[in-house]
Amino acid sequence: MFPDSSTASLFWSHVLKDPQADGCWLWTANRDRQGYGRMVSHGKWYQAHRVSWMLHHGSIPTDLCICHHCDNPPCVNPAHLFLGTRADNARDAAAKGLLPCGDRNGSHTHPESRPWGERNGHAKLTSTNVCHIRALLASGAGICEVARRYEINSKCIWRIKHGKAWVHVSCAD
Repeated sequence: MFPDSSTASLFWSHVLKDPQADGCWLWTANRDRQGYGRMVSHGKWYQAHRVSWMLHHGSIPTDLCICHHCDNPPCVNPAHLFLGTRADNARDAAAKGLLPCGDRNGSHTHPESRPWGERNGHAKLTSTNVCHIRALLASGAGICEVARRYEINSKCIWRIKHGKAWVHVSCAD
């Protein structure tokens, strides 16, 4: 039965109950990139806050996450933890303004890292196709007709026509 006494002993050796940390019990050992504590027990990696939950409350249902009320990733205080689905966790983070959405989204803060147009591995069109599509639309061809010709969704053609997609492509007139 996990966690056993050796896991519990190892866990407690890396917990700091800091009175200045708003009641958080801070994990002092290994952390992942997001700051969540990690530990190895019996050759397997575990997140420290999940081990804390199991030590204090028992097993974790397979479809649930362990979420933080305090939003402090290294915190392992069971009073700061709660069970929730992935959707619950996402709603909680969104309600607290913790998700990078809108202008804080990575595609806005670092647009150079987002592959546009042909550099995007999912693109079905090329810059040359886009220029041909614009020419067809300018000559009076309908959106659905052009979409069938290029075997793509008419919404994509609409977005090209109205300057919402492939705006980085300039075509010689």
